Amino acid sequence: MGQELRKRDFLPISSISLFGSCETKFLKSALGELEVTPVMQAGKEMHAQLIEGLPTITREKTLEKIKSGEKCAFREVLVIDDKLKIIGRIDQLEFHGKMINGKSAGVIVDDKYPIKVYNTLPLSYKLQLASYTTAIHNSEDFSKVCAIVRAKLVCRNKDTHKVLKIFNVEEDELKSWVSQVPVVTKIAWKIFKNKKEAEHRRFDVSTNEWIECYCNRNSTEEVKEATTLNKFLK
Repeated sequence: MGQELRKRDFLPISSISLFGSCETKFLKSALGELEVTPVMQAGKEMHAQLIEGLPTITREKTLEKIKSGEKCAFREVLVIDDKLKIIGRIDQLEFHGKMINGKSAGVIVDDKYPIKVYNTLPLSYKLQLASYTTAIHNSEDFSKVCAIVRAKLVCRNKDTHKVLKIFNVEEDELKSWVSQVPVVTKIAWKIFKNKKEAEHRRFDVSTNEWIECYCNRNSTEEVKEATTLNKFLK
């Protein structure tokens, strides 16, 4: 399975985002070797419930609606970055009737079902929102009709869909994250093509810094060291 996946033409954005957790997790995900936890499976099922009963719409109609400048929103939008060769499915793409340089101003929405509500936006989700934005702007179709100006991550109750917290990312901050996506993607392809070994480090897209990970260590002292480092970084 892993060798077959190494021949793929596009890397999943869901895998790219794991650079915010650990490079090694990115590789496992890209090769289909990352363990699917009960929490991940439950989140997938809850996402499916959000589109139950919604009308289907063709890609052509979606693009036409966006181009019109009307207020509209779409669920499960497939986006392909033809430049960086990454691909992903956006939970929700919103447009509120505003135009920028002849294009509809869009907002990317990502739904999460965490065990407990995050105090701060996790690095992997920052990278995920930035990668979605990059993919929209580099796509052959969406780039012609819209420009992403904001993003938000919605934390929902894992049983009821109730919104518990919303992280809003404004345009300037989102742009700064987006500027780092090509760097991460380039490294991702090198690792994926066996031209670079995956390291135990993670990338902070908001500071443009690499941080050593401790997921491969077990000693008490090293765990204490990791905890201290995380407190310092917060």
